[in-house]
Amino acid sequence: MHLEWDERGIRFAAQESLPPRTETVSVEGRTIHRVPWEQVEKVEPVDPWPALRVSWDGASEVISVHDRDEAVAFAARVEALMDEARRRIPEASALGWLAVPELEWEEVKYMPGESPAPREQGAYRSHEAAAEELPVVVRRPPLNAVRAFFDWLASTIAFPFREQPLEVALTHEDVYARFRGDGGTEWVGRCPRSALRARVEVPRAGTIYVFGRAARLLVPAAAPNEELSRELDAQLVGPRAFRTGFSRRG
Repeated sequence: MHLEWDERGIRFAAQESLPPRTETVSVEGRTIHRVPWEQVEKVEPVDPWPALRVSWDGASEVISVHDRDEAVAFAARVEALMDEARRRIPEASALGWLAVPELEWEEVKYMPGESPAPREQGAYRSHEAAAEELPVVVRRPPLNAVRAFFDWLASTIAFPFREQPLEVALTHEDVYARFRGDGGTEWVGRCPRSALRARVEVPRAGTIYVFGRAARLLVPAAAPNEELSRELDAQLVGPRAFRTGFSRRG
């Protein structure tokens, strides 16, 4: 997605045709719109990360990307643009998701309920070695091959199969998930439930739960995920749900 700026204003490629309220230039066969700084009514990073909304002269455009790897670079551009916007038009600049702390899945050794290797038993037990003792509120067990196949068929760029967890367990404090790794490997991640702040509904695919700024848990719409979804939805207070066709990882 094209997003640039200079002393004249903000330049971007719109997803759809815009009303004739912007200057336009052609770059490599694409129409690029320019909104002069003095016409910007509001510029704000908006959910779902890493989107940016630019509003001007009664019009508005949300600019984002569809690939997770591209999204990391795009988010950095949004942050740089907001630095410039706060310098030029501070009254029209809002922090949006920049105000939310960054958070990544913390890699751990075990899912709750898994037994550690015998050599890890003893007087000193790490958090990972004691994972079997954690009380589980909700568990979504590993899917059978048929259910996984149907989830693969329903996956999209907005809801990529490789990011869907193999297994999920909720304790009172944390979310644990087993993910697919590279080369057929698997790994377990942990995220604090207190960091859950929003959900993204992806039509005909499922729900993406957002922790911190951009950590994600993808929950397919089909069974057996109903209990897991109900438990996470109960944490969300207020109008935090939104719909999108965007994904951080393809």
